[in-house]
Order: sequence, then structure tokens, then C-alpha cells
Amino acid sequence: MLNNLSREEIEKIHAEIMFKLAAPFPPKTVEFKNANARSAYIPVHPIQYRIRSAAGPYWSWKITTEKPIYHEETDEIEMRGVLNILNSRSEGQGFAVLERDKTNKKIQFYRESIRSAVSDAFRDAADYFAVGHQDLAPYRKWADNPGLGLKHVEDTLEETNATGESNIEVKYCLKCGVVLSQDDLIYLKTVRWNNTVCKEHVPDHQKKKYDPNFVVR
Repeated sequence: MLNNLSREEIEKIHAEIMFKLAAPFPPKTVEFKNANARSAYIPVHPIQYRIRSAAGPYWSWKITTEKPIYHEETDEIEMRGVLNILNSRSEGQGFAVLERDKTNKKIQFYRESIRSAVSDAFRDAADYFAVGHQDLAPYRKWADNPGLGLKHVEDTLEETNATGESNIEVKYCLKCGVVLSQDDLIYLKTVRWNNTVCKEHVPDHQKKKYDPNFVVR
């Protein structure tokens, strides 16, 4: 399928998919394993739906472990898989604690444990593509790092419409046609520029007025 596309077409499709993958989920998608806020997570089904709807025919998932890997010290099984999106790939690791009978210690619900580990591996692989980062940011210490380019929680909430669905409309620069990144969209708000352009094509006079870090070249 990709053989019939030019490099420019592939790069454009890639940018569109990555934008959609990183967009915030609808409210109440995040769940908690316990009362600790750090236990926040996104169930695998919304992640699967996001990848299917964002990547269309340009993705695949393959389990790479022939059989579960057993970790005796934690009584867990591990499964691995590779998620491919266009020309990018990510290997995920998933774990599940085995359920045992309290009297004879025999394993129970083994197949369900394998499925749980596979789902965990899929979720781990999707993390490489920033799926759910916007939603989990309020509960993760790593989100405070400005190098991640994540939006503030307030910005994320503002972009959720009245129907409870997140806005993942792909926008393009009116000047050069590139897909606007989350960073571009945040910058447009920062400098109060309403035209849909990338950061590079915001006029210098507007940058000078509202961007304290702008330096005239």
C-alpha cells in the first residue's frame, strides 16, 4: 500500500495520524485501579478504538511471544507484541498476576490472564505514540517536563465539546500546508493569532508583541 505513495504523501499521512493519536480522549475515559491518583490508567478498548479510527489501514498488531513468559519471583506472566503504524514500530510488554486457588495453589483463569497480559502489552506499545498522554498528564510526574510539549489540563478541557467528545480535527498551515502540531496550536493561543498557520508562519510583529522569548533574526 505504501509503495504507491510518495515520501511527501507518507509524511503527511504520518503527521495526521500522530496528531489524532495524541489528541485527548473524551471525559471519564481515565479510570483508577485504587484511591491513589497515580493509579490512573486508560483501559485498552478506548486505546484500540483510537488506533483503529486514527490509523485506518496503516496499522498492525502482532504478538511476538510464542508462549507466556513466567516470572517466578512475582508469580506473573509476560506477553510481548509489536504495534506498527506506517513505518514506525513499537514493542510493548504486558504483565498479569496469575490467579491461584487458595487451597491447592493451582492456576485459575489462565487464558484470561494471558489476554490481560496481551492487552497490557498493546497499551504499553501505544504509549510510544503518545496515546493518552494528555489525559494521564495530571496524574504523572513526568508530565511536568516542558520538553514533552504537553498541553495544560485547562487547554485540554476547553477543547472538549458539549457532546463529551474530544476535538481531534486535523488542521493544516494555510501557508505551507503542513499538519499543525499540538505545539503549533498552543503557540497560536499564546500569541493570540487566529489564522491557521504553523509557528514558523506567524508574523514576526505578532510574535514580538505576545511571545516574550521571541528574538528577531
